[in-house]
Amino acid sequence: MQQFVRHRVVDEYWIKLYPVALGNGQPLFTDLTDRIALTLAESKAYDSGIVTLRYIPG
Repeated sequence: MQQFVRHRVVDEYWIKLYPVALGNGQPLFTDLTDRIALTLAESKAYDSGIVTLRYIPG
C-alpha cells in the first residue's frame, strides 16, 4: 500500500474510525517523504460511533 501512496496512484482513501482509546498505535501511513493533500468527499456516522470517511487526493 505504501508504494501505491508514494507513487500517487490511489484515487480514493476510505478510512473507518472506531471509537477506542489506545495507549499507542501504529501510524496509518509510514515512510512518506511528501505531504499528500486530501479533500473530504464523503462522511457517514453510525449509531455505534464508527465514522466512515472518504477522501480524494487534491
